[in-house]
Amino acid sequence: YGIKEGRKSSPVFDVRFYLSTHTDLQIAFPNGATNYAMALEHWKNHGIKEGRRSSQTFDVKCYLGKYRDLQIAFGKRNYKAAINHYLAHGRREGRTTMCSP
Repeated sequence: YGIKEGRKSSPVFDVRFYLSTHTDLQIAFPNGATNYAMALEHWKNHGIKEGRRSSQTFDVKCYLGKYRDLQIAFGKRNYKAAINHYLAHGRREGRTTMCSP
């Protein structure tokens, strides 16, 4: 249940969005367009480090790029730390997670 059914699991990760946005994963995974468990594992093991966009409402590269204090604290590419910051503090602080197109 849950992620295996493609349900949104957090404010920073939406498995359906992740798969539809990253078509390379659809090709790489068996039953690619609906292999939600593999998509989650990919995001945890590779996607976060790569800064792949993981939700329609959360863009980690944008989030980290917007806030100089986070860049100073975590570096310009520590996406995992940026995600953790958002979940622990940024959301409560009202920090925005998207950039203008």
